[in-house]
Formats: sequence, C-alpha cells, structure tokens
Amino acid sequence: MNVQIGDAAVRMTKGGRTKMALLGAAEREFAEFGFDAVSVRQVADSAGQNVGVLTYHFPTKEELFEAVVARRADELTERRRAVVDSLVDPTLEDLLDAFLGPFRERIENGEPGWRSYARILAHIAQESRWAPLVDELFGEAGRRFIRLLRQVEPKLSLDTATHGYVHLIAIMVGLFASTGLIDRLSSGRMSSEDLASNYDFAMRFLAGGFRALSSEN
Repeated sequence: MNVQIGDAAVRMTKGGRTKMALLGAAEREFAEFGFDAVSVRQVADSAGQNVGVLTYHFPTKEELFEAVVARRADELTERRRAVVDSLVDPTLEDLLDAFLGPFRERIENGEPGWRSYARILAHIAQESRWAPLVDELFGEAGRRFIRLLRQVEPKLSLDTATHGYVHLIAIMVGLFASTGLIDRLSSGRMSSEDLASNYDFAMRFLAGGFRALSSEN
C-alpha cells in the first residue's frame, strides 16, 4: 500500500496505469486478430504508448500474451472456487452453474474486456502451442472440477468425465465469445447477445449430455 506521496509512489502509480493500459489494448487486439496477426507496435499504438514503453514492461510478444491470459485467470478461478465451496449436496446443474456462472457474471456486470477474454480463450483452446499455458493457469482447477463431476454423477468414468469437461470448455468459450454464429444460422431469429437464453440452453444441453454419458457406463 502506498502511504507516502513521493516521487517513487507517483512513478509506481503511473507505471501501474501504463501496464494496465497495455494489457487492455493487447487484450482487445489479440481477441480481434489472434496472436500471430498482432504486432507489438499495433498494441503500443492502441494503448497510446511507444514500443519502448511496451517492451520495458513486456520484453516479448509471448510474454505480453501470457500476461493477458493470466490477468483474469486467477479472478475467475477464485470466484469459481468460492461458489463451489458454498454448495451443499450440489446437483449436476448446480455444479455446472458454479463453473459457468462466474464468467457470465463478469460479462454481464464487469468491464467489456471479459468478452475479449472469452475470444482469446477460444483462440488458445484450439492451439496446442498454448496447452502448457492453459494447463498452468487452469489445469489444477479443471482436474478438481472433473473430480466433482464424478461425485455428482458417480457412474462417470475418469476418461468420460475428462472428455465431457473438454467439450464443456468449448461450449463455454462459444457461449461467452459472442461470435454472432447463431445470429447468422438462425437468420436473425436468435442473437448471440441474448446471454440469458443462450446460457439456459447451454446448461440444459450440458446437463443432458453428462447424464447421457453417465448412463452409458
């Protein structure tokens, strides 16, 4: 905590603001164009900074990208853990909502960057080169969730629950990234921005899927 108003405190505060501006700009650019298509200069320009300032905080584009992905991971994981820990004798639907609900809350009540974050997760979920980063940030929480799935649906084997969890991730990023696909497929009858309806459908789809997998064993 800064309790003194001196040059060091001012510089730290300014540096922190600059770093957050760079992360926000990088999040927007990476979400829109993907990692490979975005340059360091593009991010710096978007943040209103020069390239030297950016590379001072993040020496490589890879480090910048990893910082962007990590920035919201802890917050999301901690909120999920808190919701799960509050459950008593949860149903499958309770557990799924404990996993998806915190992300939905951030999108509905938080800053717009959470939509961009969902798009970035959609990108990295499909690329093997980012698998170590995903495992580092979300692996432990994912394995815990798989164990909880098997507690509420005891007939699920470990492999089946793991397969189901991977599909859950794919549905999650598709739901929250708001790609507009459902708008086009339905000729405008449905909207990817209608999060409440889409969330309800995803919950029913996922619960039915897991129960179907459980009944096969």
